[in-house]
Amino acid sequence: MPVEAPDLNTYLVMQLEALAKIARVIGLHAEAEEWDAKSAEMAKRLIDVLWDDEAGLFWALHNGERVNVRTPFSLYPMMTGKLSSDICQRLVDKLTDPNSFWTRYPVPTVAKDDPKYAP
Repeated sequence: MPVEAPDLNTYLVMQLEALAKIARVIGLHAEAEEWDAKSAEMAKRLIDVLWDDEAGLFWALHNGERVNVRTPFSLYPMMTGKLSSDICQRLVDKLTDPNSFWTRYPVPTVAKDDPKYAP
């Protein structure tokens, strides 16, 4: 895939988790375990590949190269519920930073402190 994006991977992690829940409800417990394992594996890959500890954000990659723009998509992995408390706190700090995403009308399509920000 030419682009690996935190938003798409977030959706996939959550969809795999939803499939596990559906499988449990209809009594397919072995399949539910498989879906849960796939969700956990994808969440781990999301962190391993797209998380930047120095920046405190998830980055999209295009052909393996980081896409240098801070968008709300960088925060989406919080929705998975599968991040460490440290990563979550760092993302919340970015979200609530008035110089970044916490603008007068949050959340901007590009972080306020990003060079590509154009109000």
